[in-house]
Amino acid sequence: MKKLLIALLTVCCVCLNLTALANPKLTVKDEEIKQNDNFLLVYPKVTLDGKQVIGDKINTYFARDSQMTVQRYQEERAKGIRKTFEQKYTQSYYGKHYLCFLYDGYMFYKGAAHPLSWRGGVTFDLKTGADVKWQDLIKDGDKEAFTLAAINDKIFNSKEKWRGWLFRDFQGLKKLPKTYYLDTKGYIHFIFGQYEIAPYAAGIIDLNMEKQCK
Repeated sequence: MKKLLIALLTVCCVCLNLTALANPKLTVKDEEIKQNDNFLLVYPKVTLDGKQVIGDKINTYFARDSQMTVQRYQEERAKGIRKTFEQKYTQSYYGKHYLCFLYDGYMFYKGAAHPLSWRGGVTFDLKTGADVKWQDLIKDGDKEAFTLAAINDKIFNSKEKWRGWLFRDFQGLKKLPKTYYLDTKGYIHFIFGQYEIAPYAAGIIDLNMEKQCK
């Protein structure tokens, strides 16, 4: 009987420890903003159980960013500029320390030869609710993999199809990239837009650094 009680207490302690380590329940709801038939912005509204203040800060970020996007669109329309615009966020990573959303969008100006597309990400620190730079996510042992020289080496030696599309006169980045996101496993990806390091036909370039966030 005593052994049984010890075993049950051990199981309970393990369960309590696992519960303590588990991430708070995350709920993501899509919010839509439409302007005429040519504008659609879909952004997330998050709820983190037990972390309302953090959730509110994240939601404030998206609300302000969306308001600015709508304002720019309306200002262009007031000037007679016509375009189709669409952007949508999707959750790409949720871990112990960080929450990341990936966004994809495109716009097509009336009379333009082709649309422009983009991709990016925004990552939030779950302790503060603030959006963070990729430099804040690097493990101490991985810092050498994120120097300018190391990132350029990763670009030139990539086995991805886009490698063959780089501009012929591209000799490497002159400064560290800014646009990044975390994939479902927490790996850090850098994003390079159309025309940034390769022609339009190459599309959006997604460079997986194969290093996980801390």
